[in-house]
Amino acid sequence: MWTVTVTDKQTQQSVQTISRSSDPCSNTYTSSAQICTYVTANPTSPLALADCDNGGISNIIECQNGGDPLSPSDDCNVINSGVVDICDTWQQIQQAHWRM
Repeated sequence: MWTVTVTDKQTQQSVQTISRSSDPCSNTYTSSAQICTYVTANPTSPLALADCDNGGISNIIECQNGGDPLSPSDDCNVINSGVVDICDTWQQIQQAHWRM
């Protein structure tokens, strides 16, 4: 995160402050539709490549596959390749681990 403040030399008053975060997910987009519109138009942007819901799938992959980049609950559905459901496989691995 960085902040730049412009100060009027004569009045010593702050004229303008600009802040930027290095986290692409801290932005002004409040809906999945807004994020998906942006990342679809800018597929190599930091926001497109980020995972704002921390579900394990990038925003661009979620948007391209009908997912919600603000909700981790749909990430298993997004990544399911149709051949192997990695989320089901992962759940089986976890269950086997806990039975040991």
